[in-house]
Amino acid sequence: MSNFLKSRPIAVIAVAVLQLIVLGFFVWDREYRVRNGVEIVLPVIPVDPRSLFQGDYVILGYDISTIEGYFNTLPEQGSPLYVTIVPDWQGGWKYARHRTYGDLDAVPGGVVLKGRVESARAVPGPNKGVVRLSYGLERFFVPEGEGKELEKLVRDKKLSAIISVWRDGTSALKGLTSEGRVLFETGVAAKQPDEVPPMGEQRPTERPARPEPTQQN
Repeated sequence: MSNFLKSRPIAVIAVAVLQLIVLGFFVWDREYRVRNGVEIVLPVIPVDPRSLFQGDYVILGYDISTIEGYFNTLPEQGSPLYVTIVPDWQGGWKYARHRTYGDLDAVPGGVVLKGRVESARAVPGPNKGVVRLSYGLERFFVPEGEGKELEKLVRDKKLSAIISVWRDGTSALKGLTSEGRVLFETGVAAKQPDEVPPMGEQRPTERPARPEPTQQN
């Protein structure tokens, strides 16, 4: 009995250390994916104008969150769906096609995002359906005192999300921008699409202001 009691604290410590190692790996893996993923910018649209905030998080919606297309069988709730998006003439991104399996060969100039089905329903037309998706990009931490400004930008459709996409289709929300000005970011910079081929949510840090140059006498 005494040996068991003596070994028990060692076992507890070993389990705690193992948990820290696993957690550290996931944090490192996430940071690596964000740094080396393809960076895209998606315009934000209001999901529910009556409820743009939940606690300290702003709720973000995207045009690609709802897609209409042809389905042999409507996907089940919770199942993955790989969505290819391509640049549109306005400088944003639009839905091009979808696959229920790991279709990671995007069309030229396109990017594949892995989403999860929230709901699906049939619409008039042979094998046509409308699917609502989540990408893990729908909530962003709002620093204290910044909520009102972001709320107005969301309602006016002047807010965009900076997203890093990894080669397996997973994605990470990196920051928020408005009319070319970065408002908040997670503190990491992704490479551009022509540099690296795609992970999703961290608490952002404000981009520090650039110090004014000092004049020499």
